[in-house]
Amino acid sequence: MGCVWLLIIAVLAAMSLAGFWGREHWRLDTLSHFRLQYLTAASVLSLLLIWRRRWLLLLLALALVLLNAVIVLDWPRGPGLWREPALKAVSINVYSQNEQVGRIVDYLRKERPDFVALIEITGKWESELENLRDLYPFQDVRIYGHNFGSAILSSHPMTERSLQREIGYAGPGSIAREVQTPSGHLILLLAHPLSPITEKAWGWRNSAFDTIAEFTQKADEPLLLMGDLNCTQWSPMFQDFLADSGLHEPNARTLPRRTWPAGQPWLWIPIDHFLLSPDLTALAEWTGPSVGSDHYPIVLIFAFSADT
Repeated sequence: MGCVWLLIIAVLAAMSLAGFWGREHWRLDTLSHFRLQYLTAASVLSLLLIWRRRWLLLLLALALVLLNAVIVLDWPRGPGLWREPALKAVSINVYSQNEQVGRIVDYLRKERPDFVALIEITGKWESELENLRDLYPFQDVRIYGHNFGSAILSSHPMTERSLQREIGYAGPGSIAREVQTPSGHLILLLAHPLSPITEKAWGWRNSAFDTIAEFTQKADEPLLLMGDLNCTQWSPMFQDFLADSGLHEPNARTLPRRTWPAGQPWLWIPIDHFLLSPDLTALAEWTGPSVGSDHYPIVLIFAFSADT
């Protein structure tokens, strides 16, 4: 039986460590996304080893708990000084095959965010978005071939500024708009890089990260990125992206948000994100309820930093 315990620990250790080499191969990068599962498995294993009084093996299991806990658990620093009013954003990958559009519309009317990012919308959304103009009179909707698209909705005015002409391209499937808030101008950037399900797609996603980072470096206003990035914060590629873009995670909660796949908690990973420029601060963030998509909505309360 001791060999079985040791084998389980060895497999879990190999999977936990493999993600650190995610820059070298797309399959290793994929393994970096399941830190929460490794942490849970190592914690359960530790309890079993306590029950079986296998103290030496327990030390190895606890080392895996510590390794993954340090990576997974965040330690909120507090928002610091910020300027009123606080703003709310919601980002949802609605899933192109989702027929329950009404659930999402009802959710938005209940949540009433200032800004909305919708990903994978199709032609059936056009009339629903028109019906939302009482809450969101300012909309940038882009549907390609009536089958796939994205939209930014805003309760605050969008300016006529062409960010692509002045700053540059923000990556495939992206939308960048400047809005006028009570605290000043804000750039909203919706992003949806390809899912890295093959080595080639992994390369395309990473190239999209480079393009987005170039855009954010040149941005001359506070910027909020929102969308499905098809990557968790535990990926080395994501960490490189944060360093290159100058953006930061909200850091407003200890445990990671569940975002995908909805209804399958044993596989939950956080691939939907809000990222903020240094002149914005996060006040709170949470995950919304199921709305018929394979993604959960994510919600952010944020504000302009006091020294902006």
